Amino acid sequence: MSFKKKLAIATSAINFSLYVEDHIAKKIMFLQLYHIANLPEDTIHYSNLIFIIKAADVLDLDGSWDMLATCRALIEGGARKILIDMGGLVFIDSSGIGALITIAKLLRARKGDIALLSVPTQIELIFRPVNLQRFISSYRTLDEAVNFFRFV
Repeated sequence: MSFKKKLAIATSAINFSLYVEDHIAKKIMFLQLYHIANLPEDTIHYSNLIFIIKAADVLDLDGSWDMLATCRALIEGGARKILIDMGGLVFIDSSGIGALITIAKLLRARKGDIALLSVPTQIELIFRPVNLQRFISSYRTLDEAVNFFRFV
């Protein structure tokens, strides 16, 4: 079954989940679709889809590469709105921050955008010295993030 057909099935269900598990490092990344508008079942409009990725608990060199590869595949497939849920994140290093910036640049080059959801306080403290909050928007609730993406 083609990616487009799978995505069509996912959008008709409005809630789609994909788990990417790394058996070596025991990290799990969770991907979910959020459908903004009602459309005919045989039509996919990426401007109406938000791809929600739940970050693993550690976003280091290995985890950031996994996230970047997943996001790059989504973007090349047509995704324009990616929301990174950082609610369970306990550690991020420079490679994780670099991956977020790269994802933002890829999306913005295609008239899309990225946002962060539920960033823990200890992670916000890491973002402050590099002023990441000026480059990537961050939201406390899903409703706030969805409202942001309605205008992208």
